[in-house]
Amino acid sequence: MATLTIKPITLAKTISGNTPQTSFFPIVSGATFSQGTPMIFGSSGSAGELTTAATGSDTSNSSAIVGISTFSSALVDQYGGTFDGTAMNSNTNQNTGVCVYLANADTVFGGSLSSSLVLSGTGCQIGLAYNLKYDSTTKYWYIDTTSTSNPTVTVTGVYDPTGGGYWGGSGDTHAYVLFQFIPAAVYSLI
Repeated sequence: MATLTIKPITLAKTISGNTPQTSFFPIVSGATFSQGTPMIFGSSGSAGELTTAATGSDTSNSSAIVGISTFSSALVDQYGGTFDGTAMNSNTNQNTGVCVYLANADTVFGGSLSSSLVLSGTGCQIGLAYNLKYDSTTKYWYIDTTSTSNPTVTVTGVYDPTGGGYWGGSGDTHAYVLFQFIPAAVYSLI
């Protein structure tokens, strides 16, 4: 039983087998975030990180999640483009955008657990709902198995894309698991 490093949230698969849905959002001015960050849709029409590093998980924004960032804010200029006819490549992060894997019923993500992985019997985490929390050391988000009030995600399985056990197994702390966002936590774009 090992303690693994917290890894960034990644796209794992789609249930349909189709290409995952993505969308390009302008980001909040001055925003900084890592690849794999949960993004929310703000009142200004811009996307921003779920919460700040100082507050950890923030369920007050839990109904505004749009998805997971495909790259960090540091790469916004490199992967710029246009959004509604506006250039998205400013060094000040104003009028810049980020591509987001949309949180929907078809998209499954992979993320690290805060605790040891339990696959069966008492304490099994598969099928349970939790919140996401920010790790200030790694700058990545993880599934906080101690936080179940106003949950944002449901753990759906174990994720080991390499098949070599590097991503963890039963009893490992910070094992990588599959999850989906709970519909009530997702901002409806329609």
